Amino acid sequence: MGGSVKWCIMVGVYLALLLSGAQLGAEALRSEFPSEKRALVVATSAFFDAVETQSDSAGHEFFSDAFAAALPLEDWQSLRLAQLTDHGPVTGLTAYRITWYPVDTLLGAVDFVGRDEEGRNLICGYILWEFDDESEPELRWYHANHLDTWELATLPPEEQGRRLLEANCAHTDIAANFALSKP
Repeated sequence: MGGSVKWCIMVGVYLALLLSGAQLGAEALRSEFPSEKRALVVATSAFFDAVETQSDSAGHEFFSDAFAAALPLEDWQSLRLAQLTDHGPVTGLTAYRITWYPVDTLLGAVDFVGRDEEGRNLICGYILWEFDDESEPELRWYHANHLDTWELATLPPEEQGRRLLEANCAHTDIAANFALSKP
């Protein structure tokens, strides 16, 4: 097995343990914002569970007040229904990177990858969580891209890489992210 594949497997195992709530050593949990990181992992896992249901309103309960004002429940339901109709339910949503933005308030961006139930579409995107001093993280933004893996497989490697990067699918190894779409 190549080094990058081993690395991706190791990161995947770590994230699976982290998202499942498994107890990890202090070294594994060390971060710039440790308590916020734990809260972000819990919130992200709960959001993924909600989004993986077939409900058209799933996930709206995580919205911050500002995001709910920008994307009311009716608009979120229309967006969710369109995604469910066009691509089917998603499964296997997995976070692979957290990026912190300490601006006016602390923001945590979680990059993720998953696939639809049929395995035809690769879903990549990010979730932006907002922290304030008195609450758990609230969803400030959610963006998902859907890539047709059958179409992607017909493209030359350079074009595959370009499309994956445009869809926020590539983190370190494009081939490993593309392999996640295989059932």
